[in-house]
Amino acid sequence: YNEHTMLDPLLGTLHKAIEKYRRGRPQLYEFNLIVHYSLAWEMNPAAETQNFTFADAAKLAQQLIGDDPGSFDRIFLLIAVGSHELYQLYPPTTYNSYS
Repeated sequence: YNEHTMLDPLLGTLHKAIEKYRRGRPQLYEFNLIVHYSLAWEMNPAAETQNFTFADAAKLAQQLIGDDPGSFDRIFLLIAVGSHELYQLYPPTTYNSYS
């Protein structure tokens, strides 16, 4: 196991969602993407290693998105189990958590 066990599916999911909705945006005032990572957190090997945290993964996801979120106004990464964390990936912000 290494950080790519968790990181590659996350980045792949983001890329697919951005590309899927790039062609057309629903008629909504605001169009946000929430990547709900809780099930993956519970069922896969530990998402974090000694040298790689989920915050590190969120930073890499922000880099993948860059200035091109497709049709989305905001993109969030949610972990609703364990540490209960919410990251706003686009537009980039600092780390947020909730309880």
